[in-house]
Amino acid sequence: MAGKESGIDEILRRWREEIKAKQRRIISFEETVDIKIKSLRRLIYPETVPLEGWQCREFQYTRHRERIFKDKAWRPIRVGETWGGPDTSALFRCKARMPARLKGRKVVLKIYFGGDGLLYVNGKPYHGLDPFRDTVPLAARATGRETFDFGAESYIFWHFGESEVKTLEA
Repeated sequence: MAGKESGIDEILRRWREEIKAKQRRIISFEETVDIKIKSLRRLIYPETVPLEGWQCREFQYTRHRERIFKDKAWRPIRVGETWGGPDTSALFRCKARMPARLKGRKVVLKIYFGGDGLLYVNGKPYHGLDPFRDTVPLAARATGRETFDFGAESYIFWHFGESEVKTLEA
């Protein structure tokens, strides 16, 4: 294949470029892993489509597992925005339609609300979410006509000492 890099050649070229761009110094293991993950991510997710239109409603649980809502109504929340606070959990929702250009492709939802949670798809419990499970399979071979009604509940604490302020990540 003259003139065209294979997948591994492209990865190695990117690693070399990113490492050459760094200052001449000792690179930590974590930095090396980060460089490699960034290079691989482009191959794992060759096309991304932002999912906009998320809404949030924060609440606190009572001792009787009842919700006391802080928000009177659903409010918009975008990727990168924060939610939470002392003893605050949240509900999230979003409607989405599969882009026709993804027909025939494997499609996943990459989402993390900031705390342990459960994702519902079209009203049914579908996938647990936490820092280690943020990639949700949606279609092995998309038809390009799928519609999704996403809902999620995210709890404020994943483990002791974690921040009470969470960030919506995708």
